[in-house]
Amino acid sequence: MAYLGDTSQILVDTTDVFTTHQKFATPDDVVKWARDVGDANKVGIIITRSDKKNGIRGRNDKLILGCDKGGKYDSSESSTTTASKKCNCPFKIRAAPSTDGSGWKVQAII
Repeated sequence: MAYLGDTSQILVDTTDVFTTHQKFATPDDVVKWARDVGDANKVGIIITRSDKKNGIRGRNDKLILGCDKGGKYDSSESSTTTASKKCNCPFKIRAAPSTDGSGWKVQAII
């Protein structure tokens, strides 16, 4: 467990459970695996970014997944109180096709 700034919030490092050398056939398989692992560890996983290789410089196939508690609320966005909690969780999972074409590889990043 780690305390981040405010000691009333306890953050648990789950990087090890999302670390794998397994290759996945499709991006959908990556998402299913990550959500299954997340459910087993009480971590909600969402797609935070998805890019497709389309010939434009710098655009490659990739998928970024993150904790559903990631990010911060923008106080100017809404004046209503929300039941969900964002804790600025830094956890991300990056998935991209392997260079040898054997499937999609996954990397947990903090």
